[in-house]
Amino acid sequence: MPSLLLPRQIDNTFRGWRLGLWLFVPVLIVRLGIGFQSAFNARETAMNADGIPLNLYGEAGANEAVALFALLGFAGLLIALLGVLVLVRYRSMIPLMYLLFLLHQLGNKVLNALHPTLSGGAKTVAGGVPVASIVVYGLLGLAVLGFVLSLIPRGERT
Repeated sequence: MPSLLLPRQIDNTFRGWRLGLWLFVPVLIVRLGIGFQSAFNARETAMNADGIPLNLYGEAGANEAVALFALLGFAGLLIALLGVLVLVRYRSMIPLMYLLFLLHQLGNKVLNALHPTLSGGAKTVAGGVPVASIVVYGLLGLAVLGFVLSLIPRGERT
């Protein structure tokens, strides 16, 4: 199992279960979308998807929050673009990319718990659950499943 997470040779051979490879694609697409939206449509994403009440921060505070949100989104976009490179050229690194995605997502959750923000403007579904939360938890579930499947070796090669 450790050899699948940190292979001796980085090549285009995926050694885990094929479903782990296929699950990587939707995880990657969603992460690309989140990163792009957060980086290049930061104000709208911060207010609607994440429910950050920028109108309560004053103009200077709101501008700083949007700038930080955009920078964080750009960092997420770069990580997702690295995932595209891994998918296209270096598939043996998919388990490590899953781990990076999971650490990034779980780290965000921990830091959000340590530094809570005001919220309340997020789009919600029945029961008042923000849409962004559903997407993030769904993404987390897919990433965990894909990570586990990518660490289970199989006999045939992709």
